[in-house]
Amino acid sequence: MYKAIIVEDEMFVRMGIKMSVNWEEIGVKIIGDVENGQAAWELYEKEHPDIVMTDIKMPVMTGIELIRKIREKDKRTRFIILSCLEEFGMVKEALSLGVTDYILKLTMTQEDMYAVVEKAIHELELYDASISAQKASGMTIEKQLIEATHYKKTQTIRFLSDSVLPFDKKNMILAVLEVDHIEQLQDQFHDQYGDIVKYSLLNVLNELVGQYTKGVAIGENEYTYLIIVGEEQKPLSMVEFALDGLLKKIGKTFEQYFKILPTIGVSQAFDGIENLQTMRTQCNEVLEKKFFYPSGSILKYSAVKNQNFQELTHELLEEVRKSSVALCQSSDFLKKLEEEILKNPNFQNCVHLFLQMAEIEMKEIWMSDQQKMQILRNLQENLEKTGNLPALLQTYILCVQNLSDLSVDSVVYLSKPVSMAVEFIKNHYQQEILLEDISDYAQVSSNYICSLFKKEMGMNISKYIMEYRIRKAKVLLLTTNMKSYEIAIETGFANDSYFSRSFKKMTGVSPSEFRRKEYEV
Repeated sequence: MYKAIIVEDEMFVRMGIKMSVNWEEIGVKIIGDVENGQAAWELYEKEHPDIVMTDIKMPVMTGIELIRKIREKDKRTRFIILSCLEEFGMVKEALSLGVTDYILKLTMTQEDMYAVVEKAIHELELYDASISAQKASGMTIEKQLIEATHYKKTQTIRFLSDSVLPFDKKNMILAVLEVDHIEQLQDQFHDQYGDIVKYSLLNVLNELVGQYTKGVAIGENEYTYLIIVGEEQKPLSMVEFALDGLLKKIGKTFEQYFKILPTIGVSQAFDGIENLQTMRTQCNEVLEKKFFYPSGSILKYSAVKNQNFQELTHELLEEVRKSSVALCQSSDFLKKLEEEILKNPNFQNCVHLFLQMAEIEMKEIWMSDQQKMQILRNLQENLEKTGNLPALLQTYILCVQNLSDLSVDSVVYLSKPVSMAVEFIKNHYQQEILLEDISDYAQVSSNYICSLFKKEMGMNISKYIMEYRIRKAKVLLLTTNMKSYEIAIETGFANDSYFSRSFKKMTGVSPSEFRRKEYEV
């Protein structure tokens, strides 16, 4: 018989709870009911109840203070919160302390009370089984399960095979969660040693596991968490379906409440505890490839083992090539980057190569050395905030797209007339542009805008117009099937002949040669 106490400052609520359930029928004895946290603490020290049902807002000592005080010396006692709807913010705080569940006082039914108490009893059974195992073997069941994923020790396998576990030993699947940037979460929780973060994440994981399937969540360390599920009475397809729903819910919950996206490796299904090491090996193998996938990915061994990573890398880098300003020069770097990634997908090495490629891009655009350094610093800072290849590429492409719209109009110290002149050119480069139109738009004389433009930009207006049109033409040559004469019209050249001569003068090759050379790389 499990012992329980009720802590509630309203007498009629205490009486209602005591009379709402046939407690003996579910194996529980109410050994006392008190009106505040201090009285509950004194009763706890005397009787050591298994279950504490407590209100949150009470005089003398609140429910939160009571839970904290008991938790400092006792991890076994189960807590059920008696809550009002407006106290939900405090309920969330209580749940982070290892509370089993909460129940709304004004709307609770007999079925609600039965459900939360039975859940508390189930947790007590698991805890007691774990302690018994610990005494018998010197290790908790959780630690033995972790050990079984690393080593096939006969004694550990035999013990776990004979133990009552929170999952069946058939249709077993292992999922390993890796949490990056955990330091940010520890700062958020003011958690110097990582214990609070680990406990909070585990509490959420076990809560979700219980909603979806039979299983257990185990914290190996603050960065790595294991989920083991298994249901003998269900077809494997249903076990896999439930696990998919669970893992997606974990990703959404972690992102919503903790602002983190765990990457999850998932093994194939096996029967028997002795296969945990094989399952862990499969999870480790797919997680070694997480650099190639976005944050928060669910990487299943059955899919990742058949992935062509050379093809995947080439497809990802193709998006960079299409966004490049310095198309000819950057192609060699992209080839080198692809080789480096496949040979050794080192994050810092990739950051270094992307920064080198950005320097090549900026040679195509006139800007001050000071501005180039600032762009590179910002790019490096943003790249280092990522952790995988898709995020690196997305960050770099965004930078290049901004560069492609930059030119001398991006110089830090730019006068208003020159800024307006550049704005006019960018908006009208597809049409014939006359100096008079630019000076009218900039609201200054033609002579003045010519002089000021060259002084601030380092080139005259006609050269800037030509460079801007050629840059736009390069993008069209590589990203469309437009014919040369169509691109000439699209970029503001009088005819195809003039476009071809101008293009070759600036790039050293004709438009058709440029397109062919790029696609042959």
